[in-house]
Amino acid sequence: MGRTESNRCQYSVGTFRATIKFIYKHQPFQRNPPFMKRIFLLPSICSYGTRTFISSYPNDMANTYTQIHIQFVFAVKYRAALIRKEWKDRLHQYITGIIQANEHKMLRVNNIPDHIHIFLGMRPIQSIASLVQNVKTESSEWIKNNKFCKAPFAWQQGYGAFSYNSVDKYAFVLKAHP
Repeated sequence: MGRTESNRCQYSVGTFRATIKFIYKHQPFQRNPPFMKRIFLLPSICSYGTRTFISSYPNDMANTYTQIHIQFVFAVKYRAALIRKEWKDRLHQYITGIIQANEHKMLRVNNIPDHIHIFLGMRPIQSIASLVQNVKTESSEWIKNNKFCKAPFAWQQGYGAFSYNSVDKYAFVLKAHP
């Protein structure tokens, strides 16, 4: 069986600096691994939570792998208790469809009458602000078109976005919420 060795190297391009860990496997009967030339270009715009490098070496990682769990919380305008039990499941399904249409993964959704919690696995293809704006705009239009509320429905302008390193920890937050 081969053994794995790793070294850390630092490359800098302009104002960007990255520490890149090379991991390569020695062949069992090979005394020295072959010299591998690697050139990494850092993108001019880096999204938080991603490690995307473009390499000239053909065996390097070709895809982007991320694990970004975000909780969104936003409220009904004026904190009015307008979300009713009769149609909240349909609202959850509709918001799940919006999240999936934007290529993210819905993990959990829950609400009380005056605000909603959305927990999702987010891909680094869209900004948080853009996704929240999309969800709020489309869901409020859907609620208005289906005439679920007698009063005019709208979400508040702001929102909360929180990152979690574990899906299990978030499950307790939703269950404990009144």
